Amino acid sequence: MDAATKRLGEPAEGHRLDVADGNAIAAFFEQVGEFDHLVYTAGESLLIESLADTSPQEARAVLERRFWGAFL
Repeated sequence: MDAATKRLGEPAEGHRLDVADGNAIAAFFEQVGEFDHLVYTAGESLLIESLADTSPQEARAVLERRFWGAFL
């Protein structure tokens, strides 16, 4: 992220936060105010396994980070 924001130059900013923490997300948007663009990336490298080899806990963890993190 640091390299990307440096390459983009001013006024680009980079911020890291825990997408599972709704309070941190609310505080972030309160802090930054209005902005033009948002690039959202979250989670681990997506390792696709067959459905039969994926436990419900693993599937829930992915949804918590990728879906609910973006939703919040």
